[in-house]
Amino acid sequence: MPSPALRPFPSRLPIACLAAALAACGASTPPAAAVEPVIAKEVSTFDSGNWGNLGLAPTGIEVVDVELGEWAESEMSVMQRKNVERGGGDASKVPVAWETKWTATLRLKEPVVMIDHELRGRFVVRTIAETGATLPFAGRVRGALLPTSGWDVMAHVDRGNSQDGGPLRPWFDAAGEVRNGYPVIGDPNREVRMRSGPRFVSASLLPGAIVLGSEDHAKLAAEQKKADEARAAEWARETERRRQQQVAEQQAAEAAAKKRADDAAKARAERAEAQRRATAAPRLAPFVAAATSGRGAMLALPASAQRGFVFTEVQHDAATLKTVGKGIDIRTLPARDVAFEAVVDAQGNVALTIDGEAKPVQLGNTVGDAVVCSGNMQLAALTEERARALTAIAAAARRERERAAASLEPAILDAAAVAARANDGAPVALSGEVLQADRPTPQLAAMFAPGTDAKQEFRVNNRPTVLRLAAPTRGAALLLRAGSRGTAAMTVLLNGTLTVEIPATAKDAGCVVALPPDLEVIDVRLEAKGDTRLRGLHLLSR
Repeated sequence: MPSPALRPFPSRLPIACLAAALAACGASTPPAAAVEPVIAKEVSTFDSGNWGNLGLAPTGIEVVDVELGEWAESEMSVMQRKNVERGGGDASKVPVAWETKWTATLRLKEPVVMIDHELRGRFVVRTIAETGATLPFAGRVRGALLPTSGWDVMAHVDRGNSQDGGPLRPWFDAAGEVRNGYPVIGDPNREVRMRSGPRFVSASLLPGAIVLGSEDHAKLAAEQKKADEARAAEWARETERRRQQQVAEQQAAEAAAKKRADDAAKARAERAEAQRRATAAPRLAPFVAAATSGRGAMLALPASAQRGFVFTEVQHDAATLKTVGKGIDIRTLPARDVAFEAVVDAQGNVALTIDGEAKPVQLGNTVGDAVVCSGNMQLAALTEERARALTAIAAAARRERERAAASLEPAILDAAAVAARANDGAPVALSGEVLQADRPTPQLAAMFAPGTDAKQEFRVNNRPTVLRLAAPTRGAALLLRAGSRGTAAMTVLLNGTLTVEIPATAKDAGCVVALPPDLEVIDVRLEAKGDTRLRGLHLLSR
């Protein structure tokens, strides 16, 4: 490299005098041939600190216009010489170190570029400086002549504000924002590539790179766009396929879960239905037996085995466990026809609804052949013998229901006439159940039976005493026999339709009441106006 003409820097007079004195002693300053290559190398490989360094090809640049200022001995060299003198040494043997300022110009023989991004495996660069562009540098150089190795020269660039780019500031201004990485386009696995070398490089060091905005760049960008669109379309198809697969899997999972839930619900429902049927079966047993045998069933109070609701027509649906039918209420006369319905709820409870009754009857557990129900009632299927007897009672009750209510007149008898009438009247045995105040009173059954001890007396009062016959019985008259103290006035009700008002009678006296010839006695109700005693109440056959 040719040695440029030197352009002296202004210097202070003492330094110039010192340089002249040293020159007079035979010392020489560093020659340009030893200094300029060092400065050129420092310029071409300049490192700007935080902003990065240059990566320039040796053939792509040249350093020109190197100018040196006036040489002066460095302060460090002066101090070393003084230290040697103070120590008694020979200061003339200490090499003199010279220093001065310099300026130089970096001129480009090819463009300087910077990587903007990577596209389809190729660098896309921006031109920072064109061929022929220059960049000024300045700095200081120091040199000393060593006895054994010749001139030792060191130079450095004046960095200025290295945080702001120093001498490279014009290139950073041209580059704009510079980061530690650059985008990588077309490689989904690597979106950003970190810089591993200098930011500003000679164009020849990036073979195959294309310039940003060039025709090649536009063509490559179009190819990348097409590839991106194809990849996006493929990604969309794959995403849709996965979505549909996910939807199908989710639907399959939901269907499986629903099936499991449905199966579990069905199993629970089947278990609940089985439990419901198992619970309801014994409670419905009398109705089922009645429906299959045709003999019917009866719902009655435990105190009365002869009277209750007699269900003569029963239909039972095994699928729905619903039971319906018709019957007759013969608890009290005149009797009334009823319809009923027995329904099973989800827990297996059975509610029996009867026409005319305020509340449904709840069917409970079984005791023997009967079902215990609410209201202290019992439901039982009828035996063949019991069905025949109750059918006769029901038929008689329906016939008596057609009879108009009437009063019968009693004939008063003295004691002798009562005894005579009892002997020739052929009393009929009345079998059935006797209740007093709605309580079973079997000890009063003998009061209605002929052939009992003539001296035996039975106590009655204003609490109704009822004889419910086991079968309809005909008779010609009804004979009442007073006790040893006579009787109070009383009322006798036959079949709920015929009333007999009997006045008070004397000791051992009584009365006789003629009965309609078509009367079938099924129910006798006796109520005294006070506490009294009877020897009997008999049905006479003639």
